[in-house]
Amino acid sequence: MTGETSWARESSYWHVEVAGSRPHNAECFASYQRAFIDFFEDQLVAHGYDWKQLLEHYLYDGDAPLINSLVSGCKYFREHQCFAIADSEV
Repeated sequence: MTGETSWARESSYWHVEVAGSRPHNAECFASYQRAFIDFFEDQLVAHGYDWKQLLEHYLYDGDAPLINSLVSGCKYFREHQCFAIADSEV
């Protein structure tokens, strides 16, 4: 064994095979951030600068609205809370 942890091997695989071979540094992050801002600025123009309409579009419209992802995580919190209560009563 070369001393490399399994996390390091999996991480390097993910960066090369899944995300591409680009380095993940501040310059790379800045380019993604700029693309994100440009995209949503264009979307604001398309929605007539009505940010509430744009938010409603992304949260509630389409086959997989984002609100589903936001709300679906809440049930796991409740499940774990119930498990903790049940374990404390034993």
